[in-house]
Amino acid sequence: MTDLSPLEQIDREMRLMTGCMGLPRHLCDPAPEPPGEPIFVLLLNDMRAPKVEYVEPVARASSRAALEAFLERERVPHYRDGRWGKSFRQGGPLEWFNPAYRGDGVVEVMSPEEAGRRAEAEARAQLDAIPLVESLSEAT
Repeated sequence: MTDLSPLEQIDREMRLMTGCMGLPRHLCDPAPEPPGEPIFVLLLNDMRAPKVEYVEPVARASSRAALEAFLERERVPHYRDGRWGKSFRQGGPLEWFNPAYRGDGVVEVMSPEEAGRRAEAEARAQLDAIPLVESLSEAT
């Protein structure tokens, strides 16, 4: 029998598989990667949608300033177009959208790289919680 707890046994197996046996953990564990470039998304509601209170992604940029500049270029004095009240340039990409109710509608989202790292870390944590068959075998 071994004096290692199930988690220590799993850690030992992982270190053996990755060639890290005998090395200090800080030399074995990979350094955290930078989170990737930020992504900003403009969320507005389409006035033609059946549920106008729902927002949808309309545009994205690598900076908040780029989306704010885009909004400023498209914004015009409020006008009527038949039964529609509009706030953005006629014929422009935002014509059929209402301005954001609160704030400017710009939100920061995770980069694909960061989302992938978080998903991988979560999957590893779930797997690490499951004992390896080898660690459950009785010593003979």
